[in-house]
Amino acid sequence: MKRAAGSISIAFALMLAGVLAFIGLAMDLAQVFNRKQELQQLADAVALAAAQSLNGTADGITSAVSQASTIAAGYHYAYVQNVAWSSSALSFADSADAAGSAWKDEAGAKAAPNGLRYVRVDTSQLGDIGNVAMPFAAMLGDAYASITASAQAVAGRSGIEVAPLAICAMSAAADATRNNGAGDAEWVQYGFRYGVTYNLLNLNPALGAATPEYFLVAPQATSADASDATVAPFMCSGSMARDRITDATVPVRRPGAFTFSGQLNTRFDNYTAAAPCTARGTPPDINVKSYTAPAWMGAPTAAHAQPGASGPGQKLDTMADRTVPAANAAAYGTLWAYGPAKQANAAHGNIAKSQWQYLYKVNTGSPPAVNATYTGAPPYRSTGASMSAKPVNPGRKDRRLLYIPLLACPVAAGASAQAQVVAVARFLLAAPATASAVSAEFAGIASEQALGGMVELYR
Repeated sequence: MKRAAGSISIAFALMLAGVLAFIGLAMDLAQVFNRKQELQQLADAVALAAAQSLNGTADGITSAVSQASTIAAGYHYAYVQNVAWSSSALSFADSADAAGSAWKDEAGAKAAPNGLRYVRVDTSQLGDIGNVAMPFAAMLGDAYASITASAQAVAGRSGIEVAPLAICAMSAAADATRNNGAGDAEWVQYGFRYGVTYNLLNLNPALGAATPEYFLVAPQATSADASDATVAPFMCSGSMARDRITDATVPVRRPGAFTFSGQLNTRFDNYTAAAPCTARGTPPDINVKSYTAPAWMGAPTAAHAQPGASGPGQKLDTMADRTVPAANAAAYGTLWAYGPAKQANAAHGNIAKSQWQYLYKVNTGSPPAVNATYTGAPPYRSTGASMSAKPVNPGRKDRRLLYIPLLACPVAAGASAQAQVVAVARFLLAAPATASAVSAEFAGIASEQALGGMVELYR
């Protein structure tokens, strides 16, 4: 009996040693798992914060590095240890799936920041932060005494603040000079004049064109669907679920009619025909004043420049774009609501309002003129009662700015086609839209990367 009890004790001791070894190994592996989780949470948070700052400039890279350091300071590893952050853990690329050599360090990114829209965080570059001691596993040999955990995260933009409404570039020239015969030479971009309000639904750069060209862009990168129902919510927000659009080929559709005036007019605090927009999700602008009869101009005028005379060799453009004088002042429509015309020099400074007589010539009567109410601040930025109006619903600054893709035209025939985006233009909605007019003042070409948008983790 004693001999049997002794055998059981030996077996139990051996079994207990094995159980304790397994428990110890499980504790070691739990530490590794926890460290991996800590590092992954750190990498995810830093990548998301840094990606928010990328705007295609060296300053954006500097801001991303700063944001990364700030966020990392709020994280710990091994439960209580502070993270010793280093920017060497950051790299930047123009694609989430870029090859290893395409990821640039901080210095390389600052030297060539344009197009860098993604941030990668690699915690293996943070010294010994991933080293986990494994005292129980060490009993199996020195090779098992520790293990190194690490984590990677890639974040970048999943959306851009560019509306799914596209028009043709009115000229293939990104930059040109308009000589008005006197006063300052004027800067023109892709055929558009700063300070002139255009009807975006009534333009076509083709010579002899009588039919306007405008398009709906498929707002989702994963789909070619540009139907009204799909586009509507994106027209509300003025954004698309794409990470980029400039220089890209995108699916577009020629709509039979323009049905999105309600969505655009939410920017004027009008939600009567705006489904699926809501005041909470797509707020109005903080200034909802309509500039159909501008108080700063010498006489009431139309919301936008009137079409130029049609005929062979003529584009479907406006009287403001022609080299001959317009019929009268009203033909120029609303001018300079967002800002002045620009000088065609390296600095692109503002042209003085005293030059209107040269910029906007007429055949009969007096040319458009600026009266004393046009002060230093552009009307849209003014707080005066004649220049601005507050919405009833809580507003958001700059909601009346639309960022519109400019297409290389002609676009292939057909209801649906593929089109090349050459640039993104900034326009200010001068007045509420209708089924036949989107009156918007040209305010320059914008870098889409600087416009912002949703950021998400890719891996």
